[in-house]
Amino acid sequence: MIQILRKKKILAIAGGMDKLVPYLAPLRRTNIIVSGTHLTAEDTIAEANQATAEMPVNQVFKEGEWIDQSTGNFNSEGKKTMFLAFYKIPQPDTFALDNSLNINSPKGKAKAKSTREHYLAELEKNPHNHCMLNNLGVIYMKEGSYEEAIKYLKMSLKEKESAEAHYNLGLVYAKESEYEKALKEFKLAEEKLPEVKYNKGVVSMVLKDYSQAQKDLNSYTNNNPDDPDGFYALAVVGARTNNEEMVTENLQRACEDNPAYCEKAKTDMEFKNFINIAEFKTATAGKKKERF
Repeated sequence: MIQILRKKKILAIAGGMDKLVPYLAPLRRTNIIVSGTHLTAEDTIAEANQATAEMPVNQVFKEGEWIDQSTGNFNSEGKKTMFLAFYKIPQPDTFALDNSLNINSPKGKAKAKSTREHYLAELEKNPHNHCMLNNLGVIYMKEGSYEEAIKYLKMSLKEKESAEAHYNLGLVYAKESEYEKALKEFKLAEEKLPEVKYNKGVVSMVLKDYSQAQKDLNSYTNNNPDDPDGFYALAVVGARTNNEEMVTENLQRACEDNPAYCEKAKTDMEFKNFINIAEFKTATAGKKKERF
């Protein structure tokens, strides 16, 4: 009964549910990372513990200050709850940009545009939200606006260090062929995001550091044995270092899990010195090899 009365009181102060929704919307959808990486509420718990004890309510969540005051919730735990709710990831989120979405299709372009406009509007209310800054940077990256992407990803990192923003910044630098910068960002992300090892390995290969590339890609395939991309990349490293066994063993694994790699390897100039070798033909036949 008390909760019902409080709800009615809050709605009365707000002027009805229609007036309340704009305040609640940012709580539901500020923390969607539109790359393959995620920033979760748990990432901010330590920060919340330190920051909210003495933090004024309006710094925790300015738009929600009147809600906090009306319920008498001035203790640090209450502010912490609101702080963490602000960063909570909901499922689903209408403004999340699906990674599988074709950004070049009319539907993909429209979705990216509406998502970008949403985050720009939300950042006007809360310009220091590192999650939204990261999100916006990723959207610009997907749209090919790399200068803007770098701008917002750096802003995100200025507000709060995160492996995700470093990873995304590394992706942008790699797309811009700035491989040294990309490698630096991947190194800053790999401890928390081990899946970065794939991109780090590929960039190391481009920079002709084949020993490091092999190390990173081996680490990636050990942790992701069902992903053929890692094995194919290792086969390329083998080709560039003239390691026939490395080529054929990794092509075998790649082709088993993705038959498309069988045909790709046969025309890939990386393997031009291996296509007539019997083991290469066996590896690219696409037949499953018994493993123990």
